[in-house]
Amino acid sequence: MRSLRNPFDVRPGELQPALLMFGFFFSIIAVFQILKPLKKGLFIAQFGAEHELIAKGINIDVAFSAMIAFTYLYNWLGGRRLVRFLCGFFLLTLLVFLPVLSDAPSTIVNYTFYLFGDLWSTVWVAIFWAFLNEVSTTEQSERLYGLIGTGGLLGGVTGSALVAGTVRTYSSAPLIWLCLGFTGLILLFTWRIDRLVQRSGTPMVYREQPLRLEKVKVLSALDGARLVVKSKYLLSIVAILALYEFCSQILDFQFSSVLAKAVAGGRNMQAYLGSVYLATNILAFASQLILTTLLLKRSGHGAGLIILPAAMSLTSAAFCLDPSLLMGSLLIISDNGLNYSINQTSREMLFVPTSSDAQYKARAFTNMFVQRLAKGAATLLSAAFILIGVRWLSPFTVAIAAVWIWIALSAGRHFRSGGGQAGESTAQVEKRGVFQIVYPHPKGKHFSKFREEVTPYLPPL
Repeated sequence: MRSLRNPFDVRPGELQPALLMFGFFFSIIAVFQILKPLKKGLFIAQFGAEHELIAKGINIDVAFSAMIAFTYLYNWLGGRRLVRFLCGFFLLTLLVFLPVLSDAPSTIVNYTFYLFGDLWSTVWVAIFWAFLNEVSTTEQSERLYGLIGTGGLLGGVTGSALVAGTVRTYSSAPLIWLCLGFTGLILLFTWRIDRLVQRSGTPMVYREQPLRLEKVKVLSALDGARLVVKSKYLLSIVAILALYEFCSQILDFQFSSVLAKAVAGGRNMQAYLGSVYLATNILAFASQLILTTLLLKRSGHGAGLIILPAAMSLTSAAFCLDPSLLMGSLLIISDNGLNYSINQTSREMLFVPTSSDAQYKARAFTNMFVQRLAKGAATLLSAAFILIGVRWLSPFTVAIAAVWIWIALSAGRHFRSGGGQAGESTAQVEKRGVFQIVYPHPKGKHFSKFREEVTPYLPPL
């Protein structure tokens, strides 16, 4: 009965800061899910799906540069001052967009708004988990993540529902005002959290030693490449990440292509995207609460790893037979809905048998080289099929998904045996007091950190 009354195991003094963190994360993801259909619909309506390939290429470097800048600013200003700085920056930027973001904005405004939408999530998700890391212990984070993480899932549902229900009638201006309001709430929530954790006797307090973030280093990435090549287990993890990025880019391009042909007008496109992302967020929420727990417990880790590639394969085959807007929408719903939940959870669990050093270097290699290469290859392949027909990209996705499933099953077997030679065993990691905490990213990317009692570890996105 106690677990039913307190399912998240919130202890005395923790409820108020946990709810404030819930609201903080809710606001971040709500704004992102408002900006996402607005910027994509506006861009595709004006330039088409082909130009979006160019914007995505630019966005890869913008996001990477943003994380380098974020790491520097966090280490220089600290979490509290950086939050205030970012609130001011994003409030000012949203105010600048208000008068110029029409149904047919200029090219520079359209491109800038497209990049701004992804910049929001890249920066704010990072600052949120870094800020939470400053005021909580490992044990608290593990207990309270269920409650706090739910705020992000509900924020996604709320943001996409607001776009789907209002943009066709009222345009984007009221939604930008809502984004301004949510940004103001972020400032209010963080101010209140700051006041609470400075009180004497509170269970959540600032660390005695300020948190410092790991910097992105090319040498770490090169070391990661050597580690990956020597370990079949790490190689399989990196391959799974790369194949997902490749397939996801292709599916998104196919969806954008049929969307541009089937829906006319920026507002109609934004409203339709809002509905698609609403279905995606509901699927992610439901599968995280129900499917992830049941499947991993009953069928094991390998089953969780193959759900997404199997779904991608089926929806891609259906799209090849019927390249309609409905089938294109199912591509996105199955991709993002399952990746945000069961695939991300299963994929991140693969890192548990590895050492923190091996994980950091493997992630650096993946973020700096593998993801860029996979996205670049998918962009080039997609561009090659513009004249041939985007439906014929589906056989490539089906074939790649088959390889992905084979690698995932192999990785699952290695996981059960402790990860081979990938690093320390799970028992050794637990003995050292290192814990992995996995957080959902709104774009389907992972964000995880290892924490130790003495030296906290927080890799960049």
